[in-house]
Amino acid sequence: MKKFSLLLSLLIGIIFISVLSTTAMAAPLPSGTKLTVAAGNVISGNEDGLAAGSGFAMGDGIGTGNQDGWTALLPGTDGGLIVGTTQPKKAIVAAWTYFNAQGHNFTSATVTADTSGALDFTGWTVFWNGGNIPMGSTTDYTFTATSSSTYKIHGAHLVSHPTDANFMFNGVVYTLHLEGSISPPLPDCIDNDGDGYGDPASFDISTCTNGSTPDCNDNDAAINPGASDTNCNGVDENCSGASDEGYVSVPSSCGIGDCAATGSTSCVAGQVVDSCTPGITAPEGPKGDPTCIDLHDNDCDGTTDGADFSCGATDSDGDGIPDSIDNCKFNGIELALLSFNDCLGAVPGLVKKTLSKNSRTLEMVKEIYSKV
Repeated sequence: MKKFSLLLSLLIGIIFISVLSTTAMAAPLPSGTKLTVAAGNVISGNEDGLAAGSGFAMGDGIGTGNQDGWTALLPGTDGGLIVGTTQPKKAIVAAWTYFNAQGHNFTSATVTADTSGALDFTGWTVFWNGGNIPMGSTTDYTFTATSSSTYKIHGAHLVSHPTDANFMFNGVVYTLHLEGSISPPLPDCIDNDGDGYGDPASFDISTCTNGSTPDCNDNDAAINPGASDTNCNGVDENCSGASDEGYVSVPSSCGIGDCAATGSTSCVAGQVVDSCTPGITAPEGPKGDPTCIDLHDNDCDGTTDGADFSCGATDSDGDGIPDSIDNCKFNGIELALLSFNDCLGAVPGLVKKTLSKNSRTLEMVKEIYSKV
């Protein structure tokens, strides 16, 4: 039982640590974000260590106990490091003194940082003893957002003067530690489109309505991990990494007569494609040909055998419908027997032809329409 309790405690601890480690999402700090420099406090002069705040040290190795000569750093005229900009001497940190010579820090290129810890610090430069010495790279330092409003930058770089092979600090390790506040603070949850899914730039995305799952497009409420992706439009609406994977194929049909066929739809590159292809028409007729008595609509025009004009079908009223299937033969004598339901759609188009021939027809048509 004791072993079980110990194992359970260990599992709970692992789960808790896992939850904490996934809270902050990887996201770049916006350009213009200021990382203020907290004033450094060096213990017992300049040799023992950095008690708090920001500073740098020179030593013969990387790690605790290998740094010598810690020097405190104070904020400069800009108050700190401004992400995405180059800053001149005295702007980031105030001038400092090392071995009785004044030095400065500045950025010769833009410095960028990411809340995941990625930091491009290649622009960080030391000016001392008459020379500019690059003191950073992408891999030398780590950025840590210790909260949505505080940070630490820490790392070390092997000094190599770019032009002076005999520079006194070549081969010496430069250790830098910056800490302070993030201004403005990183938002815990950024949800620009209000769909409940947070932008990856959120510092603590777990505070968003739908938890830790990030939105892949935070400017469109219709696109988020909880959306369906059944539309065939080439858009990844559910943030799965693929578009239209939820599209459902539907059966389709095309063609008439012997050309009738079936198929189905599919989604290809954001467009609905129908696989149905009508059959190829064949000759039908003339009258007396076997194709006029085979019970097939060979030419795919909707009529079969004797009802097909190709097989000699007649059209006494000229409406384009063979007499054998015409329920509305609209001519003189037959008009008296017509069914209103069958002929309602045909009356307007035939009135001119018929009425000019038979005044009685006019009276019948008027009577039919009066009863509608």
